[in-house]
Amino acid sequence: MQSELAPIAEDNRWPVQFSMLTDYTIDEIGRLFPDIGKRKSRLLSVHIVRRLAREFGGTAFYIPKADSINRALRDLAIWAEHDGTVDGPNGINELARRHKMTAQSVWAILRRQRDLARTGPPPSPRPRRDLPAE
Repeated sequence: MQSELAPIAEDNRWPVQFSMLTDYTIDEIGRLFPDIGKRKSRLLSVHIVRRLAREFGGTAFYIPKADSINRALRDLAIWAEHDGTVDGPNGINELARRHKMTAQSVWAILRRQRDLARTGPPPSPRPRRDLPAE
């Protein structure tokens, strides 16, 4: 019995990673919602980590670098804010000024976002399944 458990004891990364992920989410929830309290932050964190485990457990789960995520969020914001004009309050020129980029870059972002809206995101390598409620 002990020999069967040896690989688990030697490769104890997952408890450390689980603990780190839980700690990170507790910290972030507490930072974003300071009035929520430590107990509720921990409860929410455990639910989030459990959901991630149900969705991605046993698979290689790639998390892009923060810069990539920030760019994607910026692009989504530009897409949502654009009012269809060039010189309006949320037009190309104002968005370029607000996001510290050229008008040409805003046009390129809007073109990519429009293409994504038309075709949808690329298919998931792991089809979503209905998850049991907790």
